[in-house]
Amino acid sequence: MSNDEISSIINSLEPKINKALYQTDYRHREDLSQGIKEKMVILLKSNKFHNTPGLFEFMQKTDL
Repeated sequence: MSNDEISSIINSLEPKINKALYQTDYRHREDLSQGIKEKMVILLKSNKFHNTPGLFEFMQKTDL
């Protein structure tokens, strides 16, 4: 996944991240925001994310 794609995903999720940060003390929001974004980048660059099955593939494997 390219850096532009990762940046686009993070930017699209920015409002949701900010909304969740209101549950945290204002002094820790910036640090937590950076931590969340860092974890997202690590996840998006890992192979674990790319091997995640889709809904229908998951349903077939679990006989749902």
